[in-house]
Amino acid sequence: MGASGVIIALLLVGLTAGSAFSQPFIREVYGIPVQSGAEAVEHPFTGGLYNPMHQFVDIDGDADIDLFLFDFNDLSMMFFKNVGSQQNPAFRFETPPFIIPFTQSWFRFADIDGDNKLDFLGTGDSANSVAIYRNVGTPQLPVFTLMTSLLRDSANSIVRADAYSIAALADMDGDGDPDYFSLNSGNGTINYYENIGNTTNFVLAFRTDRYQGIQICVGCRPETPPMGTDDPFLHGNGTMHFGDIDADNDFDMLYGDLFDAGLFFFRNIGTPTNPILDSVSARFPPANPVLTGGFNQPTLVDIDGDGDVDLFVSVLPPLQRVDNFRFYQNVGTPSA
Repeated sequence: MGASGVIIALLLVGLTAGSAFSQPFIREVYGIPVQSGAEAVEHPFTGGLYNPMHQFVDIDGDADIDLFLFDFNDLSMMFFKNVGSQQNPAFRFETPPFIIPFTQSWFRFADIDGDNKLDFLGTGDSANSVAIYRNVGTPQLPVFTLMTSLLRDSANSIVRADAYSIAALADMDGDGDPDYFSLNSGNGTINYYENIGNTTNFVLAFRTDRYQGIQICVGCRPETPPMGTDDPFLHGNGTMHFGDIDADNDFDMLYGDLFDAGLFFFRNIGTPTNPILDSVSARFPPANPVLTGGFNQPTLVDIDGDGDVDLFVSVLPPLQRVDNFRFYQNVGTPSA
């Protein structure tokens, strides 16, 4: 009887303690105003990000761009809804009304099937592969369902994606569908996969692992290292972004290297269907170049709706924990 009594008493105590803490708790990000000196802190309780990989997309079909920030240090994704307008954006942290697929090191939203809905690409079954989640919802409310966890090309080979670099999609041959690009951290070159399908059928064909002959290899060793070299790798990770900087209707390229403090700028001196990427500068923008701890992720986007592209830069390595998400407004013209 004594032992049973003790057990019953413990159960009652447990129930009482549980009921005492059964109140619902809701995360509040903007409930308490916070100031730093005379300046208000806009997002005081979002927690911050260690390695803020970013992308701007209109995820909810309201004609303005929203913001996603991914921290591959703790694998967290944050959604900032644009509650402003095309000309006057205002980003507010929210829990999205949809489920964002899990990824381990990088992500990209892109419409791979021409249905005007954003699909999701991220890390596949292995660290150097690609998973695709198709959007079977609507432009206003995405629903992501796994299409493949190990993307293969037209020859049934695994499509390459460097584990800690960021892949890119852009229609570099002007045929109306997105092509795929990834980086080789071993030697600083770019893989190019042509989309040989169409706007509704995403089929990649591997074309080269040295796209445009580009090799960005800051501080690397020769491609044939001396005998006895322990580490054969030449290079670190990188990021690239394709965008029309000079409003000539073809894609230029910005590139951020793990070991370089700035951004490399390649101007397309070819055509929309036959690109020729010409190395212009290792410091961009020219008047006020990006200079950080290295591994800069660039994005060109018209954030203020004035018809020219602005520049955002994430600083990804843990060497720079503050001032690691930067905005450069374009105060020139669309072409200069």
